[in-house]
Amino acid sequence: MNVLVTGGAGFIGSHVVRELIQANHTVVAYDIQIESNSLEYVLDEAERSRMSVVTGDVNDAGEFIRILREHNSEAIVHLASPLSSQTESDPALAIRNMVEAHHVVLEAARLANLRKVVWASSVGVYGSPKQYNDLPLPNDAPHYPTSLYGACKSFNEYLSTFYTDKYGIDTLGLRFPLVYGVGRMRGNGMYFVNLVERPALGLPCQVPLADAEYGWLYVVDAASLVAQALCTEKTPTRNFNVAGEFASMRKAVEIIRGWIPDAEFELEPGEYPIVQELDSSKLRNEVGFVPSWSLKKGLHDCLNIVRTRAGLPLLESLEHSSHT
Repeated sequence: MNVLVTGGAGFIGSHVVRELIQANHTVVAYDIQIESNSLEYVLDEAERSRMSVVTGDVNDAGEFIRILREHNSEAIVHLASPLSSQTESDPALAIRNMVEAHHVVLEAARLANLRKVVWASSVGVYGSPKQYNDLPLPNDAPHYPTSLYGACKSFNEYLSTFYTDKYGIDTLGLRFPLVYGVGRMRGNGMYFVNLVERPALGLPCQVPLADAEYGWLYVVDAASLVAQALCTEKTPTRNFNVAGEFASMRKAVEIIRGWIPDAEFELEPGEYPIVQELDSSKLRNEVGFVPSWSLKKGLHDCLNIVRTRAGLPLLESLEHSSHT
């Protein structure tokens, strides 16, 4: 399949591009920022030679549609988005680069008669755990976004459903929880990168919101999910909860200390304000996705990637690891 990935040079996007290349899809990474982004970190030279890279702004509708047609794209993976910190300080940017950009993607899919649009929604459409009686949160739970970022994602879910119902566009939204891994270059999620990189290199690490619990989804699993969703027949459900392993930040620290006992962590108290405990049974039943990476396995892989790049010895294998 010929697939165009918006945000294809970013953190999740780069892993999605690599996953699609390995599955022998023809891929165009479309991003407003190619240089100094995750693509150079995640893909090796051989993998980059098997893809096309286009610098562009999704909001330039005419150019975006031209690129789609030039590359005979059959599907779009829409991951391009501003950072949540940017949207809170600049509402106009949030509307332009989240809502208007999403509309461009859907219109382009309609005009080009594409097979599918898979896109990144967010757990941010939901509110505080205190606003819900039953956890894990079902797929049809009401949205109570606490940020403009979450509100825009929520609106985009309704917009996608509208395009599916009115025009028959096959859209599939994924409400990603915490997606962790190495290769992220910027944003609030950088403290999860530091959680792995600094102890792997023998450096002290500050851990904000140490009391928080997250639905940890390894970025390799996130990429695998996107690839699987692309090849799934049209589902009854339009937008899906995505659940990783539900665990506390303190558990992640404990796991890392099991391999690096002298790792220095400064745990700062605090909880995450958005519910992270999600029921993903609809995703499992309709798409067939089940995460392959436990938190322990994912952290082990991340630590070894960092250590390999730094020329340090690998951690003991999981099979020989004594801690759980």
